[in-house]
Amino acid sequence: MRGLPPRRREPSPAPPVHGDQFNLLRLLFAGAVLFSHCFELIDRGRIHEPLDRLFHTFSAGDLAVDGFFTLSGYLILQSWTSDPHPGRYLARRALRVYPAFLTVTLVCGLVLGPIFGGGAAHYFGQFQPLDFTIGALVLREPVVPPVFVGNPYTDANGSLWTIQYEFMCYVIVLIAGLLARNRRAFWWVLWLAALALNSLAGDALERIRFPGSRILLGDEPGAFVRFLGFFGAGVLCYLHRDRLRYRAAPAALCAVAVILSLFHFDAAKLVLPTAGTYLQFWFAFRPAADSALQRFVRRNDLSYGVYLFAWPVQQVLIRILQLQSAWALLPLAAAAAMGLGFLSWRWIERPFLSLKPSTRPLLTSVGSSQDRIHHLDSASGDRNRRSPPLRPL
Repeated sequence: MRGLPPRRREPSPAPPVHGDQFNLLRLLFAGAVLFSHCFELIDRGRIHEPLDRLFHTFSAGDLAVDGFFTLSGYLILQSWTSDPHPGRYLARRALRVYPAFLTVTLVCGLVLGPIFGGGAAHYFGQFQPLDFTIGALVLREPVVPPVFVGNPYTDANGSLWTIQYEFMCYVIVLIAGLLARNRRAFWWVLWLAALALNSLAGDALERIRFPGSRILLGDEPGAFVRFLGFFGAGVLCYLHRDRLRYRAAPAALCAVAVILSLFHFDAAKLVLPTAGTYLQFWFAFRPAADSALQRFVRRNDLSYGVYLFAWPVQQVLIRILQLQSAWALLPLAAAAAMGLGFLSWRWIERPFLSLKPSTRPLLTSVGSSQDRIHHLDSASGDRNRRSPPLRPL
């Protein structure tokens, strides 16, 4: 009996590439949050925050957080698509979020609290270990007594409030991946609903309270809906990555639309998740020069650590140095936060990321490798960029 002919080997998919500017963009967003907080922590408000003074709508920190969610939507759906296994997906998400989050929570609650919260006896006399533990596990701000007593804000870490919404978006990706028969239809409906609710009933959403509402919608339902609009925009850009092209001329028009919309709060609610998303991915997929900075940023993702540690760094500097100027605080806080962000990446985040379960990418046709190519528009000579798949997170 003749043996069967050798089985033709399936071509391996081309290795995914990372968007040239993704890490840099995330680091810039973390820096923008730090920038805004310099003014808010000194003044206990936004009265002197430059963007808020100019536009009277959003601060640099607001725009940066929205941008984080847009990038996250793209990257997280790419991660799920590359390996749609619920257990491995949740393990990857937990290993990315929890180690650094729990570290900064413990530092704020158990180290900085006794030092700056009126003395160890006074502080721990009000400290509730169970509330603190539960709050940390569900990714909320540290549930602790006032920490930075004497500062305009006494909060231990006011940047952490967005992390719970980030993880809630991850869960929605999982649910959609398991239950939605048509992913594109699901995300279009969810995105349009989020935009409509945020535009028409954003303030009313904050008053929603029912049994279990904090689990399903977080502490601020209006903020969750707003973030979902940006996260959904990133998801849709991934789902339509074969058709989307990022060119300089439309990006310039989007930039003009974004700037003009920032003078009107209601207009910005619609323009930022649409034109702002296009502008953001145009920048993210731009080819980067092979500079020392780019090589460093590609190898070291400091953005999460900078975001997590910036607030307590700023609070400590305000307390110790008795700073009264945001511009004096800015360079000191930026340098310290970058240093801690680097240590967080090297000693906490990267080691835990190495424990992620191995990804088993789905086999794709050879034609899909075209998604990874930067095309040139022969008519205009402008670089006609498709959004390539990114490295699994």
